[in-house]
Amino acid sequence: MSIRRETLGRRLALLSLVALPLAGVALSQEEATPERDSSRGPVATAGKKPPVERMSAKSRRERVASAVLMLAGLICTGVVLVAFVLIWGRRVRRLAAQGLQKCAPVDELWFLKQRSAARDQPDAPRASPPENGGPPGPGGAA
Repeated sequence: MSIRRETLGRRLALLSLVALPLAGVALSQEEATPERDSSRGPVATAGKKPPVERMSAKSRRERVASAVLMLAGLICTGVVLVAFVLIWGRRVRRLAAQGLQKCAPVDELWFLKQRSAARDQPDAPRASPPENGGPPGPGGAA
């Protein structure tokens, strides 16, 4: 089973679209800071513990659901990354096993040779400048 690059790219884009809302849920869960009574000051509250507030069942369910969703997103991301590494590793191993392509040997001293006579002759037609004085090239002056 081979996955084309386009299909893999689409899947990664879909995964990122799923992961963004999960990250938004995680970032929106902020701790509520209790209001401090400025008339008492820090000395009056130093020895006393603040009263413990119990979370409501609804907020507890929301936190558990967001934690489960974040964990699921993390697991899915990890699975996709491992699959990506396996697929590309197999491809690289296959390319490495093929070896290099055969090619003609290159003359290492090519720069010491004389130019060929065909390249030195100006028989090839050259482009003449345009009649209207515009820049040479396709279409001339606009």
